[in-house]
Amino acid sequence: MIRFNLLDLLAKLKETRGQKYTLKQVSELSGCDKNALSRIVNHPEIIPSANVIDKLVQFFFFQLTRDEQKPHLDKSRMKKAIYDFITVYPDRDKEEFWSVVPSDIRDKATIDYLWSFYCSAHPIQREKPKPNEVKKSLKKKLEEAEKTKQEGAEIELSLTPDEFDLIYATFGGKS
Repeated sequence: MIRFNLLDLLAKLKETRGQKYTLKQVSELSGCDKNALSRIVNHPEIIPSANVIDKLVQFFFFQLTRDEQKPHLDKSRMKKAIYDFITVYPDRDKEEFWSVVPSDIRDKATIDYLWSFYCSAHPIQREKPKPNEVKKSLKKKLEEAEKTKQEGAEIELSLTPDEFDLIYATFGGKS
């Protein structure tokens, strides 16, 4: 089940910019049809076209996440804009998900709450990578950052928990 977080992003935009944006204003600024935006809000089961999704993600990218002083981070920030706009939840027929949720709250709770409930009941079990694999991965990311760095610009790295633990342990922390 796919859900679009249009209202959440409009609230974030209001908080960031100090101005409330109406669907009409977003329509005019993004190039999306106002009726398409209304359908996203009022009929979440209807999936908008890829063109509408693209225009909205681009709109929120430029309004909320892009930093003109750090264009080298655009790729990862565009991914963040997509992640913030679109959320995917298990369908109602996925018994492994819904069987964990008590029946008395299934229809009363928000899907976000149900998703959190499920994740707390089923923590992700991952296999610990070998130390050499973590070192190689981290080295590759650092080399790539070195190639793309600009004078006076910050470098933003996306680290796995294992890479973070390695750096933390290397610089005197305890893992």
